[in-house]
Amino acid sequence: MNYSVMSVPGFGRQLMCSLVLASTYLSMGCSSAWPNAIPKIVNDTYLSFHLTGADIRWIISTDSLSSLFGPIITGVLMEPLGPRRLVNWCVLPTIFLWIIMAYVPSKIALYVGRIGIGLINSIIITVAPPLSAELTSPEIRGMLGTMRMTASATGVLIMYIMIAFLPWKLATVLSAVPLVPVFVIFFFVPESPYWLVRKGRDSDALKALTLLRGPNGDSRSELDRIKKANEEQPSDNSCDQVRLKPL
Repeated sequence: MNYSVMSVPGFGRQLMCSLVLASTYLSMGCSSAWPNAIPKIVNDTYLSFHLTGADIRWIISTDSLSSLFGPIITGVLMEPLGPRRLVNWCVLPTIFLWIIMAYVPSKIALYVGRIGIGLINSIIITVAPPLSAELTSPEIRGMLGTMRMTASATGVLIMYIMIAFLPWKLATVLSAVPLVPVFVIFFFVPESPYWLVRKGRDSDALKALTLLRGPNGDSRSELDRIKKANEEQPSDNSCDQVRLKPL
């Protein structure tokens, strides 16, 4: 890293926040590669159920189908909850869904897990990029934004390795393990200053900026820029922003 990047106020703090946010993409990568476990499931003689060809096709595709509804749910929930809180509360059910897929002896559990994880992943994919941009300084925003897809690719690689060498149940439940510390650490990530300003919580927005930029950052001036940008926006409601205009 060159000196100009390291000299950005609060670089280390923003790096850590971006790393925590990017860690949610590990589960997405694992979910993308998980269908490679299906041959082991089919050949598992200890299971009390049998997967038909139709089951296999649906289990593979259900996460993509459920992801169609993620952006709609995001548009409804992001403004009331806040983007940081929404992402954080998506992590907890993902943990339980991985566990359900691994240890509930039913093909329904596989369907529920794939549908739920696909839906949650699409919510995170919708929220994470703007949240990352709102937490980071413009000088390092692009560089830190690449961490998300790197984490996703890492999740794919990890799942391929686990499926190759571990029982499918163990590989499945281990996909939830990285999310446990992520869920806890996420409580220490500040909320988006842009969202806080939209909610009229200027003092909280200033605290968040101070935490992100550090003592050497000009948090007050950045807050003024955010307030000005917010005033120039046509709407402060996510639902209004995505509502179709009549022809």
